Amino acid sequence: MSKIRWSESRMWTVGLVLLAFVWLGQGVVFAELKVSPANVSAAKFPRIGGHWVGRITDSVNGSGTLVLLIQQTDQDIVGSFDAPFSNAADAQTGSLRGSVAGATNTVSFNLKPNTIPGCVYAATKGTIVSATEFKGNYLGNRFCGNNSGSFDVTREHP
Repeated sequence: MSKIRWSESRMWTVGLVLLAFVWLGQGVVFAELKVSPANVSAAKFPRIGGHWVGRITDSVNGSGTLVLLIQQTDQDIVGSFDAPFSNAADAQTGSLRGSVAGATNTVSFNLKPNTIPGCVYAATKGTIVSATEFKGNYLGNRFCGNNSGSFDVTREHP
């Protein structure tokens, strides 16, 4: 059997190559760690983006349908709503803005109808029942007539 004789220069070359691999390997780990916080923070928030439809019961307008189109970035939600009631004159459409909280599994948002200046319906701490249902209560400000009500919606599709 022959003995392998390593010259000092070969040992330095092998050592530098190994050092380069270790250094590059750490670079990959750092790159993954850099990306991870965004993914981790996004995972903390329930995902409710999508098309939701359900019932709404209003203290003034009675029963109707609530349609929500929601877009979500981390905990922030924006979108639109449509709330037709049995009396077509009571129907409302407008914008939605709010947030979700993972720790309490709740959703809070404001609905602003397009046709009633200054009106804001505040839905605070609605319960996210499952990946396909959330429900809660809302209260309109004085510009809305101080009406209140409840809603229960299910996800039609993401």
